[in-house]
Amino acid sequence: MFQKLACVAGASVIALGLMAANAQAVTLLDFTDNDVRTEYNGANILGFAGTTATIETNPVGSLNWNETNTGSTCAGNGLACERDGLGVRDDEVSASNEFIKIIFGEAVTLNAIYFLDLFNEAGVENATVTWFDGTEHTLAPITADLSETPGSTSGFLKKILLPNITATWIKFSASGTPYSGNDYAVAAISAVPLPAALPLYGAGVALMGFLGWRRKRAISAA
Repeated sequence: MFQKLACVAGASVIALGLMAANAQAVTLLDFTDNDVRTEYNGANILGFAGTTATIETNPVGSLNWNETNTGSTCAGNGLACERDGLGVRDDEVSASNEFIKIIFGEAVTLNAIYFLDLFNEAGVENATVTWFDGTEHTLAPITADLSETPGSTSGFLKKILLPNITATWIKFSASGTPYSGNDYAVAAISAVPLPAALPLYGAGVALMGFLGWRRKRAISAA
């Protein structure tokens, strides 16, 4: 009986290690992906970078993840481009009091954020990004890069965070004139991947510890 339980326990440890390896592999949270939207709508939580991510908005309960107007403008940037991404009330985050906050179950190290439909109109368009690591920090205002969509007033922007930032949450808001082109959709966030073998290594250590305990128990019982 004990041998059977030991086998089950050992298999469980390995299975948990494999599950952890799979979870930590998700380092791009792509809000333009229909599958990501479906996953979140089913449980209101997402797996990300070995932990979890949940989404809050202001006003509360005003998340809009329904639009498909400008998603195609992100083609060629590694995103699914099936939807516009996250907005508040309408399809975008606008100046005033609107924001989207992504909260992580544990601290993660972020290396990139993605925007869609970030306009550049008379210099008023700014995305404001803050994050928390025990202290709240704010990036310099982010504006559209028209060179990424030549001939267009609607820019797709990928912003690399250098140096990488460690955060327990990240918040997206807008500054400038409310509803005057000063709005954008949050398309994705990206995290620094953990070493791929780390979860399996942890599972292996746990299994070795269990087998050692089992051996000591057998010797004591002899």
